[in-house]
Amino acid sequence: MKLVRSKREELLDQGAPKILTAEKEIDPLSIELLVKNYLNIRDKRQELDRASKDMKNIENQLEEQLWTEMESKGFRSVHLDGIGLVIRTFRSNAFVKDFPLFRRWCREQELMELIQETAKRQNLRDFIYAKFKESDPNAVPPGVDWITDKIIQIKGRERDEISQEGADA
Repeated sequence: MKLVRSKREELLDQGAPKILTAEKEIDPLSIELLVKNYLNIRDKRQELDRASKDMKNIENQLEEQLWTEMESKGFRSVHLDGIGLVIRTFRSNAFVKDFPLFRRWCREQELMELIQETAKRQNLRDFIYAKFKESDPNAVPPGVDWITDKIIQIKGRERDEISQEGADA
């Protein structure tokens, strides 16, 4: 019976370097493979994101054409076999463009429930980071959640170069 060895095992036997940390030995070949796979998947997701935006633009154009066609025929709605009821309607949203003016009006009208209390995220993050640097045990203000996500960043690479390498892996 012949044992099948992985390419990684063969390279390590041939003297491929290993990286030592305080905790354990790291296999640079597995790190490289993980990074290539990570970049390949991330690049494909970004490509799909761009394609999705393009498709959304086409969808919006088709929606406008459909609206115009239904309006020209005087249809507010139409039922299509195998599809269902298509309705031409409106959706409205309000956006505050002058918050101090709006807040003053809400106070005058006694409609403060229209105002949502929010903090400027970047300013709050900068404040907390500064307090952490000062080793302040109360860096995070009361009523604020501090969440740290783990992320991988890769800088200083050519997208085409890595994508090609990922395709070869």
